Formats: sequence, structure tokens, C-alpha cells
Amino acid sequence: MAFLRYLWLSCGGFRTYAAFLRLPARSAILYWCGFSGFVAAALAFNAWRWFGEAWPRLLDEQLPDIPTFTIAGGVAQTEAPTPLFANTNHFPILVDPRGEVKDPEKLFASGALVKSRELVVWIPGARPMASAWRHWPEGTMGRAYLDELGRTARESCLVLMPLAWAVVAALGLMQALGFATLGSFFERKMTPSMEFRHLFNIATFALTPGTLILAVYATIGFREVSFPLVYFGSYGLFLVLGSSACRDALSGGPAIKDPDNEEQ
Repeated sequence: MAFLRYLWLSCGGFRTYAAFLRLPARSAILYWCGFSGFVAAALAFNAWRWFGEAWPRLLDEQLPDIPTFTIAGGVAQTEAPTPLFANTNHFPILVDPRGEVKDPEKLFASGALVKSRELVVWIPGARPMASAWRHWPEGTMGRAYLDELGRTARESCLVLMPLAWAVVAALGLMQALGFATLGSFFERKMTPSMEFRHLFNIATFALTPGTLILAVYATIGFREVSFPLVYFGSYGLFLVLGSSACRDALSGGPAIKDPDNEEQ
């Protein structure tokens, strides 16, 4: 019940943040770790669903003509004459183990270049991304290879959920700690001023609205907005206005009891 109450107060408005003034930092940390578990589960489910539904559709629509080459010992090899151009009507793939193609970006706006020891992918508006073949499973590249790669990635989504949980929890706490530390320098010149523990609680609970919005957007597949803009915009809004409400109520704001104390 305490978790649901904290969740409601985190997203219910700015004045509700005054209730976090006397809350122990331990409760804020435990709340965020618990909330991070739900976020990690949502991320794992979305990745599991994407590899099951979107990955086969992507292969059908964008990669219908996949060139054949062998990956062994961290090296890509082919018996076909090179350089080989394939799938040029969709997402161009250039097989060039000997490095004869110098500027593939001038030939196609986007595409993939198969080098001897790495795969390079480029798209408009972004820097080229490279992946060494030594990180790929050995085998013969083709539709069957990519289908198996998708199945393996889908199975690993649930296995990697605890890691995602730890990463989300750690990143959130680091962000809250950073903003609380930064805010403590400005608080020295304000009256009344909040202590570091007040700022840490506010910065921790302010993580909830933006993270919740992104989790919902990712689950329903909504991609029409900038995720960083939504997240940091929501975080900044709740952080600043929540802090202002807490400062107004600092002399005697309502407090929430620690769940551990309520059980005693």
C-alpha cells in the first residue's frame, strides 16, 4: 500500500511533494528500486514482443534479398565475386571483404557494408555504427541465420530483465543524487532552504512521471515524440515545481510515515 501511495503522490501533482519532506531517504530508495522493477519488466516485454513480431516483418519488408557469406573466426568470407551489391531496392547491402569500396555513403543514403572483420551500418542524420564479426554467432548469413538470431535475442530478453532492473535503478539514483547535490549549492542562498535529504527525496520521486510516460509509450508502440524530450521535460517540471511546493510547506508540511514504522 505504501508503494501505491508513493506512486500516486509522485504523479498526482506538485503540492503533493510536500509529503516527502520528512520521508526517510531509505524509503525513497526502496520505492525507486521497486518501481524500476516494473519498468524493467515493461522493457523486457516490449523487446520480447518486438523480436517476435516486428523482427520477421522487418526482414520481409527491408531485407528480402540477403547476400550469402560465411562468418567464421570473427571474419566474413564469401566465394562470390566482390564487391557484391544486394538488396539495393530496399536497404542496400555491400559485401566487400577486401575493402575496395571507399565511400559507400556516397553511393547510397543508407545501407550496410560487410567488411572482412566488421559490419558497418549508416543511416541519414547519424554516425556510422560498426559491429565486429567476432561478436556474431558463426554460420552462413541468410534468412535462416537472421531468424535464428531473432529467436535467440527474444529468449534472452527475459533472462536479461534483472540486469535491466539494476541498470534502471542505478541510473535513476545517480540522476537523483546528481540533481540533489547540484540543488544543495543553490539552496544555501534561499530562505527557507531545504536540506540535502529533502532534495534527494524530491529528485528521486520526480523520476516517476517521466519514466512512467515512457514505459506506457513504449508498451503501446507510440513513437511520434522525442523520448528524451518527454522524459527530461517531465522530470524538470516535477523537480522544479515540486521543490517550490516543498519550500512553501517547509515550516510544517504533511508527512508520510515510513512503511517499516507503520508495520510496528
